[in-house]
Amino acid sequence: MGRLKRSCALFLSLTLTAGNVSYAAEESVIWQGGEAVEEVQGVKELAASDITLLEEMLPVRKDFSRSEERMMENVIAEAADDAALAAEQLNEITDEKVYDAALHEVLDKYYEENLEGQIEQFAEATDERAQETLKEYEEAKEERDNRANLDYETGEVLVTFDSSVTDEEIGAMANRIGVYYEILSDFTIDETLPEEKLKRLKESEGQEFPKIVSIHLGLDKSVGRAEEILQELSSVEDTSKNYTDIEPDSLASVLGVNDTHVGEQKYLEQINLPAAWEAWNEAGQEAYEFKETWVAVIDTGMDISHVDLKNVYLPDRSVVITGGKVDENNCVVTGSQIVPMNVSNCYVRNAYADYHGTHVAGIIAAEARNNKGVVGIASICEKEVDAMYGNCKIMGINAAYRTWSEKDKRYTCMFNYADVITAIYYATNNGADVINMSLGDQNNSPCYQKAIDYAHANNVVVCASAGNGDYKRDAKGDYIKDANGNYIIDATTLNVTNYPAACNHVISVANVDSSNQRGELSIYNKFVDIAAPGTDIYNCVLNGDYYKHSGTSMAAPVVSAAAAILCSMYPETTPDEIEEILTKTATDLGTPGKDIYTGSGLLNVGLAVQTLKTRRLSKTYPQKAAVKCVDYQAAKLGWDAVPWAERYVIFRSTSANGEYTKIKSIHALDWYTYTSSFGRYRFTDKGLATGTTYYYKIRAVCAYQSGFSHSQYCPVISIKCTLNAPTGLTLTPTTGKMKVSWAKVNGAEGYQIWRADTKTGTYKRIHTLTSGATVSYDDTTVKAGKTYYYKVRAYRKPNGTAVFSEYSGIVGKKAK
Repeated sequence: MGRLKRSCALFLSLTLTAGNVSYAAEESVIWQGGEAVEEVQGVKELAASDITLLEEMLPVRKDFSRSEERMMENVIAEAADDAALAAEQLNEITDEKVYDAALHEVLDKYYEENLEGQIEQFAEATDERAQETLKEYEEAKEERDNRANLDYETGEVLVTFDSSVTDEEIGAMANRIGVYYEILSDFTIDETLPEEKLKRLKESEGQEFPKIVSIHLGLDKSVGRAEEILQELSSVEDTSKNYTDIEPDSLASVLGVNDTHVGEQKYLEQINLPAAWEAWNEAGQEAYEFKETWVAVIDTGMDISHVDLKNVYLPDRSVVITGGKVDENNCVVTGSQIVPMNVSNCYVRNAYADYHGTHVAGIIAAEARNNKGVVGIASICEKEVDAMYGNCKIMGINAAYRTWSEKDKRYTCMFNYADVITAIYYATNNGADVINMSLGDQNNSPCYQKAIDYAHANNVVVCASAGNGDYKRDAKGDYIKDANGNYIIDATTLNVTNYPAACNHVISVANVDSSNQRGELSIYNKFVDIAAPGTDIYNCVLNGDYYKHSGTSMAAPVVSAAAAILCSMYPETTPDEIEEILTKTATDLGTPGKDIYTGSGLLNVGLAVQTLKTRRLSKTYPQKAAVKCVDYQAAKLGWDAVPWAERYVIFRSTSANGEYTKIKSIHALDWYTYTSSFGRYRFTDKGLATGTTYYYKIRAVCAYQSGFSHSQYCPVISIKCTLNAPTGLTLTPTTGKMKVSWAKVNGAEGYQIWRADTKTGTYKRIHTLTSGATVSYDDTTVKAGKTYYYKVRAYRKPNGTAVFSEYSGIVGKKAK
């Protein structure tokens, strides 16, 4: 009833004015008993009118002549260097459509690159015609910037079109309003379903359903503005924001895991891990040919019997290091003893923080989908994909020793420089991709830097905790409390420099709490690179248990796990690029830009994964693209996978250099059994015109933030659909004639029969059949005793001109 009631209002009159353009749409409806029973003018005409309206309102580059294009190009080219001069050139344009299109091109560039200075200069110099558009761009930007406080996606609107509107008409309207669109309501029935399911679905096949479309907006439109435009279109039933306040059942369901305590791991959502896992798992088969990453955890060891760790540590690489000594410069003078890790020595016993390494290892790679405990950040792979237990393994290195602390009056875990330095070299030489060191103090060692330089030179990412401050103590070493019974922070322990976090080629990680506030004891200094959740982090501890612990020690492995995910995707990615991506994609906290408290901001591992995919995708394209004719109206395309692509989009044109139209989007998971002859991915394009040459190009796609990023296009491939050559040619001689027979060719409208006296001689057409259903011909002009050779070809006349198949094979036989 929604659209019909609206149509009744349209019967009176509807006028939409945009600039100097006015539009009126009318529709007559016959009402009976309160219901509409007949539409005199259908939505088909209204859709066409809507398209015309939008073409007037929202012109695009293809609407203009070459001279108009040049006018726009001059403004756009000038905008790159001088915003004020570009505005002056724009003001000289008198044609309103050209003016509006050029204005949008310039503003798109400025807002896409966030060039605030140029925007201000440009706005000041443009005439009054630009003011409304400038306001719309600014409103759209304010909406995007406020995304965190909104309950809907910015830059996207959901639209319901009437069922009679064609996909082409939807595309014509959506491409004017936004930058791209997706038809969400796909009613294609899977014909391979079991018979009872297929029958049930077929019962609704004749019904008409509205078409739901997601339109992704450009930088010039807020969601509200887009809805205003769409709601005035007669072919649109309704519009809606893409609300995001639908709560998932649980974090476990978001990640697709069954681990019983994952609900306690709130920090996984804080770092946008679901988006990272989705981006990892949305890729095609190539994604599962990943590199298994090894993270060396130089710590107090780990409980290798823990149910969440026993399958993810490396038994042949995990070791215990003890006994090293250093000189006055903290450089190794006596070699450390390295022994294999086993159940009895895998972690320091009976000391404060003996759980420490177990907790750190669990944060990184606790086994996922084992119906127990928690999940590690880097434990993405499903078991059915990876026969083992994930794409990340832990190289446990117990480099700690147990010692008495007179200050704390208890046994505690400590490290010496010799053992830590030895551990760095050991981890590097034994294949670690990432090293995590949740340890440190204010004493520096030149040998620290040399060991880290060695790891960096061998493409190892090194992460370390920035360090934790302390509370005030009295002369006896006991903590002091204030009047409310709270411990008092010793400020002198916070603004200090800790090593190895402050060493070059180390990602120094600060701690934030669940509200993204700096952990109260998180050390700050100019060396802090990034922040990660480190307060009340729930994960593995000794004896198969789980507990919450806090500190930069917990924040560092969060970043190490993120680095491991990136390493697993593209092994050639350097430590410097990984650090640059992690810091560049971090969510800024506090002071704009990098600061001494949280570095570049909060880790956003989802955006980091998307960014790495985007960078790699932009440098490649689908390989070995090929196309072959299936029959007179269909062509099959094939191509090889692009690593980590999520979708492939196919474009088609009837001219090599003409306008290409998107015809199909294929999910990367929909791959075929690989054959070297014709690609891992395939698509059959049907309903083509016989004899017409079609040109195709394909590019790979992956999600990036609220939109998509693309690879380059593959080289253009082309095909002309023709009839298949006749097969099964047989000759049957009888007295005075030769019967020529062949198999029917699909799509044929007739056949030509050709004959020669010798197999390699000159063939002459002896007859043309004008029916594709007739598949034989009696040649009555033969002479007894003479051998004749025949071949046949099919034809079809799509536009009145015959298009021929290849000839059949040649067959010869003696006449009777």
